Parts: sequence; structure tokens; C-alpha cells
Amino acid sequence: MENNAAKRSGPSPAAARRGCFTGPMNHAGAAGKILSLISSCKLNGLDPEPYLAEIIHILPYWPRDRYIELAPKYWRATRARLSPNELARDLGPITVPPPPPKEQPSSNRTPVVHEREDAPARPGTP
Repeated sequence: MENNAAKRSGPSPAAARRGCFTGPMNHAGAAGKILSLISSCKLNGLDPEPYLAEIIHILPYWPRDRYIELAPKYWRATRARLSPNELARDLGPITVPPPPPKEQPSSNRTPVVHEREDAPARPGTP
């Protein structure tokens, strides 16, 4: 009995190793992104499962130019601005709150340029 045709039709062992048992390379990239998001949740003290469930609920209604507000680092502040009743529902639209106010730099600060003391003087300066 011979199975050469079956062996030739499947992926090579090298291709299986490159996929790290996750299937095609696009699946490996997606798995890496999800694992990175879960790690970021843990670093920021969030439980990944409820975070991901809420993000999946909110994402279709959230403006693309404000996706950064949904990152684990900013999630607590964003979640505080959302309606608890809307978050408690399994399905349904979310009212997107206005963007958070941007921090204004204080006007009395002047930028400081640091130079090494042992650096040679620039031409034309005393």
C-alpha cells in the first residue's frame, strides 16, 4: 500500500512548523494580536474576558478615529463615561460619549535645551 499522493497533497512538515499549529500565517498573526491584547489587560489590572466581551459589544458603534480609547490602558476612564444600562445589555446600540478633554500644556513652561558642558562651542556663539 502506498500513500505518496496523500503526503504530497498536505502541507509540508516545515510549513506546519512555521504556522506554529495555528493554521495559515494570517491566523497566527490574529492569535498573536489577541494574546497581546490579553497580556495588555493583565498588565493594566483588567480581567481579559469581560474586557473583550464589552469591547466586542461596543466596537461596531465606536468611531474609528477614537479606537485608542478602547485600549486596556484607557479602558477604565472610557468605561466610566459609558452608560451602565447599555453595557449590561447583551445586544443593542451604545451611545458613544464625547471624546475626553485633551490635556492642555501649561503656558508658563518654556522648553529647555540641554547641552553637554564639555561640548565644543558652536561657531558664532560667545
